[in-house]
Amino acid sequence: MMCLQVKEIMISGARAKVLVKEGIPVYYPNLFVTLELSVRSINTQKKYLESIVLLENFLENEKIDLIVLTAAQNGLEPISYLTAVLTKMPNIKGNESIDHLLPWNLTQEQLNQYLASMPSI
Repeated sequence: MMCLQVKEIMISGARAKVLVKEGIPVYYPNLFVTLELSVRSINTQKKYLESIVLLENFLENEKIDLIVLTAAQNGLEPISYLTAVLTKMPNIKGNESIDHLLPWNLTQEQLNQYLASMPSI
């Protein structure tokens, strides 16, 4: 089971709550709290992060993979989607958008074309 915890830290003399996994801050939930909830109370930040922990634990317990589920719900074959995304991600540079890789922005035909253009191993 994931070892997610909500910890309190001090940043420039101000208290903040962060979500950590095995002692390492979890990027996206913490970014959300920093950008969207920084003006809210520390208890509100904590409650949002605790809700994320509950959701993550539920998904893990039920063996639900949101990437695979979202790909399937958008009419994509999950294995081809993951193959395409994992081979394209290393080629994205700097601030280049990854929007074109999101499952709702792709069709199975686009994935098939990309996979057909990949060199054989």
